[in-house]
Amino acid sequence: MNNTNGHIIFCDDVRQEITGKQTLVGVYTGDMMVPMFPIDIGIAAWARVYGLKKGERKFTARISHGEFDNKVDGISMLENEDRPLVMAFQGIPLSIKSEGTIRFEISFDGSDVSVVGELPVVKSTDF
Repeated sequence: MNNTNGHIIFCDDVRQEITGKQTLVGVYTGDMMVPMFPIDIGIAAWARVYGLKKGERKFTARISHGEFDNKVDGISMLENEDRPLVMAFQGIPLSIKSEGTIRFEISFDGSDVSVVGELPVVKSTDF
């Protein structure tokens, strides 16, 4: 049974501070509103993951929207299993052709998807 869970915040950028904190810039609180389709943009995702065991964790992160589907494999180190693993994914290029939902998934150590975030994309009339 997979007890891993967490949440994902979509934003424009994640910045590392010299104090060790991270600043999330341009956090999406609802829909991503764009002026037109198609549009090429960059996005960032910040994840906080609970329930992982201490040590090296292999992960697969996947972002998709319509026909666009991109994944990356990597390794993260969790020093203390009583604390969440914090992950920042920056500069993710997206080519959005229509309204829909951006989906971001993270799985660990070859298991089922553990953490999912979704962000609706809509055309705005305010631009």
